[in-house]
Amino acid sequence: MKFSRASEITETERQLWEEMGGEFSEIDESRLGDICLAISVAMRPFDLIHEPVKHCPGLTAHSDFVSRAYQLLESPEVNASWREQCHQKRKGVSFLGKDFVEAPCNLFRAHLEGNWRGPHGKDSCGIEAPALKSDFPEVTEYISQSRRDRDIESKGGSGYRYHVTVQSFAEITGMNMESAQDFFRGNALIAHKNVRFSRSRRFDLRQFRSVIRALPNTEDSIEILPDNPAFNKYLTTFGQLANDVILRQTPGGFSKANGIKSLFLQRHEFQKWLTARLFQNAKRELKVEQVTEALDCTTQRVRDLVKADVLKWAKSQNGQPRVRGRSFCEHVVLSAQVR
Repeated sequence: MKFSRASEITETERQLWEEMGGEFSEIDESRLGDICLAISVAMRPFDLIHEPVKHCPGLTAHSDFVSRAYQLLESPEVNASWREQCHQKRKGVSFLGKDFVEAPCNLFRAHLEGNWRGPHGKDSCGIEAPALKSDFPEVTEYISQSRRDRDIESKGGSGYRYHVTVQSFAEITGMNMESAQDFFRGNALIAHKNVRFSRSRRFDLRQFRSVIRALPNTEDSIEILPDNPAFNKYLTTFGQLANDVILRQTPGGFSKANGIKSLFLQRHEFQKWLTARLFQNAKRELKVEQVTEALDCTTQRVRDLVKADVLKWAKSQNGQPRVRGRSFCEHVVLSAQVR
């Protein structure tokens, strides 16, 4: 690493060195983890994916990145400046809404092990707060070789800032991992340099622009959110519905207000899709836990339904009773018709 101009030592750094210099000092590992995370984020402030930093390229401004990392942890003003620059640098996903534009800032705060929230426990400022003018350059030398792409780098490397994994997508949208993985199944979106594990696949968020189409007639359509209880009852997820809409297997469209976080479908189309998914997902026997969760009831209630010949037991495995999938499907469909 080339020599660089020494940065001013921050109060946090001074305290840390004092603690480490003590004879019987015990350093809080989560605090060190927070500092390492901050350094990694300071190196690529507009990127959602950060690999562990295992080496330091020959940058003359290395000490400046370390100094900025401490400021990310300590200074609400620097955080406000960073959030403001995300709105400038991440315009390519502005059509997805504020959560995606400010995702680097929000995920950084969510991943802090010690729940570091700035000096004196203050919350970080929004873009409305007066921001300390601090430039956040993008340093692509810290991106691992497995993630590099010559085409992206030839265009200045700005494409990296729009990459998202299934895990980070779930965190931004608030979906569970199962629903988020369903969102990207098949060829709904092209994976960038596809890798072995589905959770590690990377996608360019800008692809969503091509799948967000005109809404159906809202007069005879309903808005469907990820927390709709019907998904749980019909043994499916919001991600599966979104995937079918993206692939045009189900007529529908995304909400203009919530972007990809809600859908508009005609009511009968939604019910038709739910029923088809129900019978597809319940071809085999179901665990009692699955049934109680789907019906939002107790185990005793399931036993009562079996006694009433509404549900039927399947052959037990290892002494654990299971419910026949077909009987469960018929019960759910019949219940929906009665209502």
